[in-house]
Amino acid sequence: MASIKPIPEEPAAIVGESLVVTDLHIGVETSYRDRGVMIPSQIKKLTERLKNLIQQADVNKLIVLGDLKHNVHGSSWQEQKEIPKFLNKLTNHVSISIIPGNHDGNLKKIIPKNKEIKLLNNRGTIVNEVGLVHGHTWPKPEIMQCKNILIGHNHPVIEFNDGFKQHRKKAWIRTPLNKNNLTKKYPNIKWKNQKLVIMPAYSNLVGSVSFNNTKNNFLGPLFNQNIANTNKMKTHLLDGTYLGKVKKIKNNQK
Repeated sequence: MASIKPIPEEPAAIVGESLVVTDLHIGVETSYRDRGVMIPSQIKKLTERLKNLIQQADVNKLIVLGDLKHNVHGSSWQEQKEIPKFLNKLTNHVSISIIPGNHDGNLKKIIPKNKEIKLLNNRGTIVNEVGLVHGHTWPKPEIMQCKNILIGHNHPVIEFNDGFKQHRKKAWIRTPLNKNNLTKKYPNIKWKNQKLVIMPAYSNLVGSVSFNNTKNNFLGPLFNQNIANTNKMKTHLLDGTYLGKVKKIKNNQK
């Protein structure tokens, strides 16, 4: 059965027999350092955190839904050093499939030659009848034929203002697709009431898109071409709190 099962308190999900995470942005610390903000490497914490999650989820497959690394073009010294070690350590526990995102330039040259690591097509793959794609490119037609489509790329959060401080909470977003716009772009697929699920970024150091901000600067062609129905988006937080329709959540909500 095609299902996406978010893991409570984690920006991660189970799809079939695989653990899925997105937007790790390994190497982002270097970009902060270049701007004068000193953040030590978080790779040890990230590796341990993911290893614990893999054990908790009791899976033997990991899917990275894009943006494993941070540099868009090329790769930093940090990425070249840390990514091979990171991947090799995790293959002691799982096999790894990577769907490249827009930040994964030069990734093929960095990932180690390990039979447990696969670099997939950036236009997506299907796992247990769920379409998986990062979200920065047009997905393959067979991805859009799936009833449930899981993407990353947007780093979704919901903003709250308690009168003293503004808070940004990582969130899951679910929304139906617009039939007319979908079939116009993909005329040969059948309409199945397809749903889009946007998962939160795994990294805690990257920026985010506030989905209840009136600017609605959502990323990717599914949003830019109005295939995702932004008027019907619903959301819940990592702890499972269901907040209902996104457009009804005001920024000043406590």
